[in-house]
Amino acid sequence: MIKRKLFLSSSIILIVSAFLLLGYSLISSIGSEELISFFLILILLCGFLFFFSLEKEQPVPKTILFLIFFGFILRSYYAYTLYTSMFSPFPDSFRYISNLKDLVTVGNLDFYTMESVTGTSQFFYYYLLYFAKHIFETNFSLYLVNIFLFSLSALLFYRIIYSEFGKRISYVSTILVILSANFLLFTSNILKDSLVLFLMILIFHIYKFGNKKHILLITLLIGCLILTRIYAGFSVLAAISFDVIFNRIHFKNVLNKVISTLFLIAVVLIVFNFTFLSNYLTLSQEFLSNQSLLGSILTIPYGLINMFFAPFPWGVFSGEKTTYSYVQIDSGFALLFSFTLLMFAYKFIKFKSLRKKMYLYLIPIIIHALALGIAYEGGSTRQRIGVYCFIILIFVVGLFYKPNKNK
Repeated sequence: MIKRKLFLSSSIILIVSAFLLLGYSLISSIGSEELISFFLILILLCGFLFFFSLEKEQPVPKTILFLIFFGFILRSYYAYTLYTSMFSPFPDSFRYISNLKDLVTVGNLDFYTMESVTGTSQFFYYYLLYFAKHIFETNFSLYLVNIFLFSLSALLFYRIIYSEFGKRISYVSTILVILSANFLLFTSNILKDSLVLFLMILIFHIYKFGNKKHILLITLLIGCLILTRIYAGFSVLAAISFDVIFNRIHFKNVLNKVISTLFLIAVVLIVFNFTFLSNYLTLSQEFLSNQSLLGSILTIPYGLINMFFAPFPWGVFSGEKTTYSYVQIDSGFALLFSFTLLMFAYKFIKFKSLRKKMYLYLIPIIIHALALGIAYEGGSTRQRIGVYCFIILIFVVGLFYKPNKNK
């Protein structure tokens, strides 16, 4: 026991010392504006960590809180190396910065101007960039805001999964999310993936813990998500609609469910046809109309395989290094624990309680697989990031889930 305590104490001291040295090297080389933005966002994050540590019903474990705190520092250091070298492994990052300069010059943030300047109808991420740059007056804040959103997403993800599956599954899933190479790479750069992830997790969090008064807020956030990444927004809308009809509302006969389903579809169509979202409905219809029904159905299995295992690690020993080489760590572990997917499939078929819990997370994964399978032939690794935490959840649920024994 004494040796174990000594080992743990020594490990903690070494880890803290390493991060202090890392923090010192970051602070000693950073400019005043970058330093101010770093500490302000870190203080804001500490406020959220402290708040969640005080929760009595669903307290976030200290291990997760520390991992998020130190992870923010580590990710900030990685982001600062990119910022100072004017390098990004993603061409999209340069496009975001270039369009942001044009928006600052124009100074008009209405939807028409945003779409005209950015050249895309999925422009909501530019609002985040614009206000971050306006507040902190440094491009380094654009990295920090993304890292901050990921950190909040991890906290909210833990609470959502804890409410459904208890401590063990939520604890393991959240730690894997924090340590994931996918999240490290894609949420520490100037990319909209952090915002997509945060909006999806926030919507599900409000849906789980809110009430009928929050319907308008959820609708507004789904609209923001559609303005950020169309198929991500529609996937959340479909998942919540399905859950409301088949899990939350209890009917005595099938006819009532059919009528309610048609009513919900009618309301959604009215909203999308008579609001600013009408253009996005048209874009989605045009996208789907160009695909055959059979081809789209066949795309889903291939897309799902890529969703879970891409980028395939067959090139690990080729000696060729690419942007996604580091992400192959996740692919390797996914292949190693692929047997848990069979365990999940067995439990999903056997236990109705698991099916009711997982529909909300499976539907977005399937819709992402369909959209990415069609648009990118299943080969897009970064665009799955909004549902990647749910992919991790499936592995963990397959390994640990036991009905009525997860609390």
